[in-house]
Amino acid sequence: MLLLIPTLVLLNPASSGAQIPNPTLPVELTAAQAKSLEKKIEAIRRQFLVPGLSVAIVCGDKVAFSRGFGLRDTAQNLPATADTVYAIGSSTKAFTCLLTTEAAEEGLLKLTDSPTKYVPSFVPRAAQQRDKLTITDIMSHRSGFPRTDFAWWSGDFKSDELIQILSNAVPTNRIGETFLYQNLMLLLTGTIDEKVYGKPYADLLSERIFNPLGMSHTSARTAFLPDQPDHATGYDSARPGFAPRPLDLHPIDAVAPAGSIVSNVKDLSKWVRLQLGLGNFEGRQLFAKQAVLEQRKPRTPVVGGEDYGFGWFVSKWGDTQQIDHGGNIDGFTAEVAMLPEKQIGVVILSNQNGSPAPGRVRDVVFEELVGPATAKMKAAEGVAKNVKFKDADPLLAGTYELKSPPIQLTIATKGGKWTLTQGPNTLDLKTIADATYAFESPALPKVRLSFVPNEKDPKVTDLYLEQGVAKIHLIKLPPYQAPISVEALMAKMVDAEGGPAAFARVGHMVAHFTATMPADGVTLHGIRYVRNGVEAADFAQAFALGRKFTDMLTIETPSLSGMVISHIRQYPSREGLGGSPLASQDPLVWLHPKKAFKKLEIVGEEKIAGETAYLIQGVSLSNGDVARYWCSKASSHILKESYGTSGTAVALSDYRQVDGVWIPFKQTIFAPDGSPTYVELQSADLNARVPDWPFKFPASGKLSD
Repeated sequence: MLLLIPTLVLLNPASSGAQIPNPTLPVELTAAQAKSLEKKIEAIRRQFLVPGLSVAIVCGDKVAFSRGFGLRDTAQNLPATADTVYAIGSSTKAFTCLLTTEAAEEGLLKLTDSPTKYVPSFVPRAAQQRDKLTITDIMSHRSGFPRTDFAWWSGDFKSDELIQILSNAVPTNRIGETFLYQNLMLLLTGTIDEKVYGKPYADLLSERIFNPLGMSHTSARTAFLPDQPDHATGYDSARPGFAPRPLDLHPIDAVAPAGSIVSNVKDLSKWVRLQLGLGNFEGRQLFAKQAVLEQRKPRTPVVGGEDYGFGWFVSKWGDTQQIDHGGNIDGFTAEVAMLPEKQIGVVILSNQNGSPAPGRVRDVVFEELVGPATAKMKAAEGVAKNVKFKDADPLLAGTYELKSPPIQLTIATKGGKWTLTQGPNTLDLKTIADATYAFESPALPKVRLSFVPNEKDPKVTDLYLEQGVAKIHLIKLPPYQAPISVEALMAKMVDAEGGPAAFARVGHMVAHFTATMPADGVTLHGIRYVRNGVEAADFAQAFALGRKFTDMLTIETPSLSGMVISHIRQYPSREGLGGSPLASQDPLVWLHPKKAFKKLEIVGEEKIAGETAYLIQGVSLSNGDVARYWCSKASSHILKESYGTSGTAVALSDYRQVDGVWIPFKQTIFAPDGSPTYVELQSADLNARVPDWPFKFPASGKLSD
């Protein structure tokens, strides 16, 4: 699977209009189209190894299609149906925001009000957020706070405590500066709804939405799911050759407004009908039209031209507006999407964690009903008409880079064919026109590449990676000739670490550390174990609001296919927190290149913390990820490292000598959203015995020593 730009699949290009025009007559789903969709949906389910999924399609005010595919429970061989209940995760957010926009229409609040007006316990530490933050900001993910997910995921805190943790968190951006997806801000939104209506959140949803719509198999309480006779079991992400592994659904009612709803496609098709009817359902105006339309106004730019509104991503499908929101929680992935102007909606619920299948099903439904998102392949905007790329194709070859998240692609030609390579993955490109190519992969369907002359130098090409009308711009890197070989540089690094004799003893380490996560309001205390130079395990205890709230074990080892495994007390999971903030490989791994990498090369030079450093790129033996690090030309110490395409980077400093080897005692880990984690070693011992237990995944799922 090509680990290219996942946001192109998950996110779609934006709409620029604030409100939708009058809708056209609804599209009819013919029997032939329904039969075609059944085959395509089942093919997608099998392609992505999804145990089961259910789909409903709404055309106008009618449910035109509703059925299940595969199994809701693999152990008992139970089929998925249109009645099967799943967790819908963040697709909950649109429900929360509709309560808020309706409250504004009823005069109970103003969207320009401060959240603190209704929730006095929320007092941000940062002056700007304390003084200027509005309800609009918190609903549209432009508050300046990155994800503050660590504490709520454990299930140890109540809603009011989570809001206190959010108050203590440190924002990374100014208000409105960038899109930062924020679950606790939706908890805050739901708490405001509770205050102005004077009722608990779950009761509000039942009273104002679920009951009037007849959504009898829907609840905002997670305990509702296992009580339903026809409910799905959630499973971990697909791995070829491995049976799906059941995941327990966290009791996340404390953060319910961000993602606790459980439902089925029959019920959610009624929610879609309410949205398409602008608040009207079966002749009753349940919500003000403006309350519904407020949700669809583009508020915060996301990527590739897409915006976020209130609980909806706002984009374009061809020339028509698209609104959608996915959801992912503990073995379930959901997608609710609509083309309001076409009066079409689709609901896809699946029992696979982090599955790309719902997004693909959405696309094939829209393609079947209204045609492809881009009716005609066109070259990227701005192509110089006087440049004939057919004669300049050799200029296309080279390495292209996207700075954030850090992604590099290599374009090459061999035997008359063009190829695209990222890390260990190479795909053939199909020629569409001069300087325009395309490829398809399971993760990135229907992607095309357009090469455009650079504005400053026409002899240099830029690359636009496009899907639909989303467009990502990559810059061609100049060719680089390293003044030193990788082998010679590695030898210098070994010398810098203490010399071959001292380094020969390196491979095992036991170190005590503390980690401060200011954007999460959390502190960790733990032990890091390093074994054989390429295996690392962190056992940590997490603290917030002055108390310990969870234990965590995070493992990285080639024997486990490079997988990050986290145990969150009684909720063990192969996904855990999506990767611990401490999960980067220990920096000593770079000095064992034959154990860790199938390929290493010096690809450039950059300034890091004021020092000139070689940029070295490697392909991991364990999982094929592209890893990079920057080695100081002056000291030969590692100054920075990064892994994969996530955008996570680690800055290393405060080198100290331990048993003759230099060890970085400080690490600053930067998440893709810019939030830092500060890790500091309190001690390090290269002669201590490293136990076996941290590197095993216990069948019981319980931590033990």
